[in-house]
Amino acid sequence: MNPCQFTSAIHALACAISRAVPAQQLPLLAAFFTQLGDTLTTLSLLEGETAKNSEPYQVQQKSPSQTKL
Repeated sequence: MNPCQFTSAIHALACAISRAVPAQQLPLLAAFFTQLGDTLTTLSLLEGETAKNSEPYQVQQKSPSQTKL
């Protein structure tokens, strides 16, 4: 997919979502996708940095007993 096709697909998806989702929910949905994109960028950068150090980045998951409420 070339860059123009890629951006056109994103535009078409945004238009379809805006028609299917109530207007009041669009800002929250936009914030969700913004955070998703920012988090993916951060993880990608961390992967690149740790690859330079030969240590893979791993998300550490806590067991339920370690999680505080």
